[in-house]
Amino acid sequence: MELSFVTIHSSKGSEADYVILPSMISRLRGLSFPSTRTDDPVLQMAMPSGDNFPQGEERRLFYVALTRARRSVIMFTVKGERSTFLDELVADKAVTVTNLHGEKIEEQRCPACKRGVIVTRTGPFGEFQSCSNYPACEYKPSSKDYSKNRKKLSEILSHL
Repeated sequence: MELSFVTIHSSKGSEADYVILPSMISRLRGLSFPSTRTDDPVLQMAMPSGDNFPQGEERRLFYVALTRARRSVIMFTVKGERSTFLDELVADKAVTVTNLHGEKIEEQRCPACKRGVIVTRTGPFGEFQSCSNYPACEYKPSSKDYSKNRKKLSEILSHL
């Protein structure tokens, strides 16, 4: 077996049986794909007629990564930090996110920050739901929503 580690930029023009994308995550700061950094204002002045499509250059890079594989692409993510590009593929039913055992993972995106997902936590007063992006996002669904979401999750799990 031959294994190569290359950046997406350097993979243009090459092919492999399998392509592994190890970090399909979105974070407010730090490592993220697509990148959450904004372009330097000086660069924007030098290139005023930029791309009007949201994250256009990042989308082109993602396309390059996906089209390098002859057989399959494997993408890894972290619960609550799923890449927005991966979210789009899931919404289009092009891919299914599973855990290491092949079980489907359903996540509900936070309606406030649109980055984190609703997770169950335990505090001094028992279980509650909140955004996985805490402390950057302090969203908590109402306890009525918590009961509804818990029932919905139970129904989903019973069909697996």
